[in-house]
Amino acid sequence: MWKTTPQRPGKPEWAARASSRAFSMLELVLVLVVVGVVAAMAVPRYGAARSQYRVQAAAQRAASDYLGLRQRAMAASGNGRLLASDNASKYTIEVTSRDASGSTTTTTQTVDLSPEPYRAAIFDVSYSKGSDFGFDAYGNTLGAGTLTLRSTWTACQVSLDASGGASVGAARAMTSTQRAGVVAAGGEK
Repeated sequence: MWKTTPQRPGKPEWAARASSRAFSMLELVLVLVVVGVVAAMAVPRYGAARSQYRVQAAAQRAASDYLGLRQRAMAASGNGRLLASDNASKYTIEVTSRDASGSTTTTTQTVDLSPEPYRAAIFDVSYSKGSDFGFDAYGNTLGAGTLTLRSTWTACQVSLDASGGASVGAARAMTSTQRAGVVAAGGEK
């Protein structure tokens, strides 16, 4: 028969340390450093992505309001205008209706882009046709041009064309010249 040697009770000292369930201070510090580095890379990207989302959402809202304005003007048998100015956080939708007797009534709706979810502002308004954006009672455009919206240092253009369409461009980081214009107007620092 084979002879077996008896095992010693307990584990050797090195085996007891190897099977320990706790972390050493060095391991804990290394993990915290890695998490800190990853967070330092992610936070600025998150801020930029949030700014792009906000300005895109505000641009979609402005384009949608412009496209809906044609229907409202035609339904009211009057003119509809989208009134916006540079460095403002609001724009106004104005519809003037005429009744059978010829009297006019004007209704206005103000859209504020400064609260959540937009936190945006109108950076620039430029007209390529006419002096305002809108439609007459027959759905013909009164003006065309672009609205440039911004959120923090990200800008997005809404093109309002002479055929009555609206398109939203991609959100882009503002140039240093544009940033200087915002600061000069009392915006972001």
